[in-house]
Amino acid sequence: MAHLKTPFDGTVARGWEVVAGCFEDSLADGEPGAALCVYADGQCVVDVWGGVADDRTGRRYTDETLQVLSFATNGAAALVALLLVDRGLLHPDRPVADYWPEFAACGKSAISVRDLLAHRAGVPVLQPGPHLADPPDSALTAAMLARQEPLWAPGEAHGYHVHTVALAISELVRRIDGRSLATFFTEEVAGPLGLELWFGLPGDEEWRVAPLRATTGDGSWGIEADSLLWRAATFDGHLLVTSPSVNRRALHAGELPGFGAVGNARSLARMYAAMIGDLDVPRLLSQPTVDLACEVAAEGVDAVLGVPGRYGLGYALHADGFPLSGAGTRMFGQAPVGATRGMADADRGIAIGYATTRVTCGLRDPLAERLVTAVYDCVS
Repeated sequence: MAHLKTPFDGTVARGWEVVAGCFEDSLADGEPGAALCVYADGQCVVDVWGGVADDRTGRRYTDETLQVLSFATNGAAALVALLLVDRGLLHPDRPVADYWPEFAACGKSAISVRDLLAHRAGVPVLQPGPHLADPPDSALTAAMLARQEPLWAPGEAHGYHVHTVALAISELVRRIDGRSLATFFTEEVAGPLGLELWFGLPGDEEWRVAPLRATTGDGSWGIEADSLLWRAATFDGHLLVTSPSVNRRALHAGELPGFGAVGNARSLARMYAAMIGDLDVPRLLSQPTVDLACEVAAEGVDAVLGVPGRYGLGYALHADGFPLSGAGTRMFGQAPVGATRGMADADRGIAIGYATTRVTCGLRDPLAERLVTAVYDCVS
């Protein structure tokens, strides 16, 4: 492994230098502070970081930096659901209400676990949104979601459930396993893999967190007020990504399973790598469960995002409107909203984690896409 010098630092394996060079270009092109990690066939081949973690103080983005992982949080929550599926504790074709009876209210009794995890459940909006001045209350948000009336019949359409799928997963974990999502993830995933990734950051790690920063003047990203996307992505009447709450200890300490996990790129990449293959520990998921993640369960125009999309069980798949990669039919990850990303390619044995303090609420982030394309260039 060659040691890289400033303006960024880290390690890169021979043959992967083009990815490190692309990361350097991203910093030069305006990426404020970021980290990138890539696994190939179970080995970490790129682990780099650079830029500024906090522009108020000038603190550098280092290998100790943590940050709110924004929409990449959904990928960690979906993994917990797949672990329950893998263990035979959660069946994709059973109704969600079999595990969570209250969810059947308001015409949702027929919604299956597959409908929910493939963003077909029709409950993308949580109204009224919980208040973020205090740590989110998982019991309160679960009760609110159970009372929601679906916007479409189960399976009739699909649309990115920005926050609500992860909120539902959190409640399913509690009903099935008895532990909270945060405890389950720590004990079953983060602990065994040695990840620095938390749903509920310990207080003694708070000093490491880099604040997120919006990259547009008003933070609206051109999203029409009161559109379905706006309603799905807002809390307290504000886009969550631009709410002052995202940089406060209260949110970092709470369990906001669709957005608020705190971690780093290295942990995202290692988590996805452990889903698709053995590392220095056994793989997390059996091959049939990985196949479920990659199998198309919903396809067509996304009712929330307004572009063509495709979902497997718990994860978005590559599609024209969902550019998870320039290649890879079995590439899966969180829906490509925002700049921070986590994804894996089950055929090529690749896992990618990218974390940046720059927050967006749009698709086709050019800097993130360019890095993924560079990874595929190396594989090719």
